Amino acid sequence: DYAMACGPGTNAVDITAIAHRDRVVAVDGVSLGRAGTLRIEPQTDEIVQVAVSGPGAPTAMYHFRCLPSDFPKLAVERPGDPAPGWYLTGLGEVNSNPPYVAILDHFGAPIWYRRASLWAINAQRLSDGSIAYDTSEAIGYGVGSDEVATIIDLDGTVIDELSTDDPVAFPLDHHELLERPDGWTMLSYPVRAGVDVSVLGSGFGTDEFVVSGSIREVADDGSLQWEWEAFDHFGVDEVQFPVRFNNHVALPDPGEVDLFHLNSLDRLDDGDYIVSARHLDAVFRVDRSTGGLDWILSSDPDGGAVPNKTGAQRLAIVNDPLGGPRRPHDARLNGTVLTLFDNRTLTGEPARAVAYEIDAAAGTATLLWQIDEPRGRSSFGLGA
Repeated sequence: DYAMACGPGTNAVDITAIAHRDRVVAVDGVSLGRAGTLRIEPQTDEIVQVAVSGPGAPTAMYHFRCLPSDFPKLAVERPGDPAPGWYLTGLGEVNSNPPYVAILDHFGAPIWYRRASLWAINAQRLSDGSIAYDTSEAIGYGVGSDEVATIIDLDGTVIDELSTDDPVAFPLDHHELLERPDGWTMLSYPVRAGVDVSVLGSGFGTDEFVVSGSIREVADDGSLQWEWEAFDHFGVDEVQFPVRFNNHVALPDPGEVDLFHLNSLDRLDDGDYIVSARHLDAVFRVDRSTGGLDWILSSDPDGGAVPNKTGAQRLAIVNDPLGGPRRPHDARLNGTVLTLFDNRTLTGEPARAVAYEIDAAAGTATLLWQIDEPRGRSSFGLGA
């Protein structure tokens, strides 16, 4: 129920309790009567139990966890009255020391946590109650063949470690992992050589290494069931925000070009996928049966949308004063309503949460609402 900031080793903590009316209090089995103070000496990770009992009422138990000294310091604001519930999140990414996976209650109190190795991102609860999150010894986006998604029980036991069907050619990317009845849907950023990206402007050549984006359905036994690759469906001239990274250090300088940067997947009941792509400034629907694009929602800051490589329709954006998403994340489709986090990276405009009504037959995406970042700040990365 509560957390205490503790130092390494043994800590000295005074607990003072005053019980209501005719009830009495006990701390770790030591009775304080109706009121009193007890000094305890909890160690890191230890739970202190406080019992409140009285005639005609069940004993109420409260728990105080002694947090590790390196646990992130949390600042919690409750401007409204959030419904009771728990929040599973990763605390810390690559180079945080150390990162944690944690469950917070609706007061922001950590009620469960586990140290992770090197980074902890995309934490999620699976259908059997276990926890999955990404961990890697590599740097950057889906680079190393050693990158895996770790699945653990709440007691910390590692149940499984997941990678793609071919971790060398298609290293696992950490942005999204979807559970399916007979396996998993994963993202990968495969390297492609000899690509002409000169259309992107100064600093981009005719013979470059790039990373594409691949959606891979992998069975529980590790075999590939279905695959889709962005390079087959989008042209280089459709890239709005090309970024050159140096994640693949074995490649020649000046580093690979991340053309599409697929960063979220939403699997629909019919098997289709809603995909957001940061560097395309776009969200699109992939038809699972054909592999084709049903529609594309993309901003067009320069006017005159570039035709899609395969001829897929771009939705006309209606009632959006900003003309569509820029560097989006976390796209989800519920019926005909598409929600996403619009980061607006390097635009000077506030990040926002937005919802569009999608009418594929009419070829439109109509803005329903937007919630701007309160301080007017854009967001460089990550979703909501």
